[in-house]
Amino acid sequence: MNLKLHMVFKPSSKLLSALVLSLLFMQVPGILPAQSKSIITSWQVVARAAGNSSGYDIYIEQYRDKTNFIFKRLDSLRQRDMEKDLAYIEQRAAIKAATTVDEVTYQIEKLATVMELFEVSKKDSLSYRSVLPNQTLKSLLDSLANLPTETLQNNTAGIKTEKRVADGYSFHFIRFNGKKKTADFFTAAPTPDSHPLLFRLITETLGFYRKEKTNAILTPDFIKAY
Repeated sequence: MNLKLHMVFKPSSKLLSALVLSLLFMQVPGILPAQSKSIITSWQVVARAAGNSSGYDIYIEQYRDKTNFIFKRLDSLRQRDMEKDLAYIEQRAAIKAATTVDEVTYQIEKLATVMELFEVSKKDSLSYRSVLPNQTLKSLLDSLANLPTETLQNNTAGIKTEKRVADGYSFHFIRFNGKKKTADFFTAAPTPDSHPLLFRLITETLGFYRKEKTNAILTPDFIKAY
């Protein structure tokens, strides 16, 4: 995962601290299979709350003959066990000792891998071997497949992001076209005004999931904004 902090915002020192803390929880777990030769497009949406271990992940894989969805709900971390772990202690020290943004980024990636071992989470999935039954969602996914990153990131209303990042969720969006990574960026929590395309990607995927699964783990009570 390529955490290019200096390409996301130009935050204040206070926001940067909150963002870095949030990124410690924003790993992309290796639960997806390797990118298949037949895959068309895949999305990874990782959401984490600044300053705590709450969050969720959405994975979408579009093949020529099937569509897979994987959902993860992060409920907590085994904090006490983690803080006693030698690898965790060493990585925290490495982050503090880092002197450049690139070095901090690299050390955060390594820390995220350690922290994943201490996650308490739930997972769920949907899989369709034929045409996706929700044509609206399929059309949306198809339309987003090749849009430039700049279009996806476009903050159409010019909404300030600093407070929303510090107080709410930070999002990491990754898109693959085949085996090639074609988008990799962070935003504050998307809204219909700030990032309408990303907002639709989240809400329409979750709406479809909740309709298909009456016992969905990503409920409106857990995800207040979507």
